[in-house]
Amino acid sequence: MTERERQLAEVFDRLFPVLMQNLLQHVTRETHKLGLTVAQFYFLRQLRRAGPWTAAQVGEALGITSGPVSGLTKRLIAQGLVARRADEDDRRVAWFSITERGEALLTEADENLLLLWGHIVREFGVERGAELLDLLVAVSGVLRQLQPGRPEA
Repeated sequence: MTERERQLAEVFDRLFPVLMQNLLQHVTRETHKLGLTVAQFYFLRQLRRAGPWTAAQVGEALGITSGPVSGLTKRLIAQGLVARRADEDDRRVAWFSITERGEALLTEADENLLLLWGHIVREFGVERGAELLDLLVAVSGVLRQLQPGRPEA
């Protein structure tokens, strides 16, 4: 790593925790307005996007073990936001899907978060906002490649 690359890496190292904290504060505020935790919100979003999931898939996606998955899904089922059904072939496997009530709640949260992103786009302008998005997509791709078990780029 060159000296300039090291300097930039150090700035990224200081900036990204602050950026993530600021973003998490906005997301947390919006999800709490709806009576959800951030984990519940992202779980509901994943269910909407990817369809029914098993408990194992939930745990893998959220990086949690079966105990927290059980607590998370029980609370969402009790709120009427998630439905649970047993697998037809293996009764030990449960499938979770989002309910209409869960969809409606997500729609409300999505609208509020779009206002946040819209504010950022207005501040940057559409062209610079698109450039920023391209860079963030590229950063995400590099980070994905560096995940354990994946070949290094």
